[in-house]
Amino acid sequence: MNLLNDNYYRHVIFDLDGTLINSAPSILNSMGSAIKESGYTPLLSLDSSLIGPPLYETIANVTGLTESCELNLIVDRFKKQYDEKDCLDVTCFSGASSILERIKLDSNLILATNKRLIPTEKILKHLEWDDMFNSIYTLDTFDPPLKNKTELLRKVISEEEINTDEAVYIGDRLDDEFAAKENKISFIMVDWSYSI
Repeated sequence: MNLLNDNYYRHVIFDLDGTLINSAPSILNSMGSAIKESGYTPLLSLDSSLIGPPLYETIANVTGLTESCELNLIVDRFKKQYDEKDCLDVTCFSGASSILERIKLDSNLILATNKRLIPTEKILKHLEWDDMFNSIYTLDTFDPPLKNKTELLRKVISEEEINTDEAVYIGDRLDDEFAAKENKISFIMVDWSYSI
């Protein structure tokens, strides 16, 4: 499979969850535990359609909570369980490693994900991908943390001094496509993800 359809891009930017890895079971396990431990019941089914948006936003949608102190408590419980244990319960999609290795030969390979930096680095090390990407960007790479993928791609383009005509973003969700379009870079939707 030729992911780039014979097109050459100097900068190839990948999403992580749902694009390169199946992290849904581990995220949903930590989320369910954190919500239950905090005394709440999910209002939505905990399934893979929830994976992708920033954590705080996802937990607010799942619980219906609006109070920041309650949401922060659940987020902190999620982070503790996920970062210490569950984040390593992950698999890469078939062929992902070979695709990355091929693209890295000719392009600047960048990771841009809504996932936080700590679990991202642990997962990359676990998959032996810690040297795969030239650069890694997460929402919390920056202080204050960025709000969404659109802001993240804008920062990547600025930090890497990217000519937008020479870049492509590869993701699995409509909001990935929206973020790419907002930043005037090409977009490729993967066809193996759990979120299609």
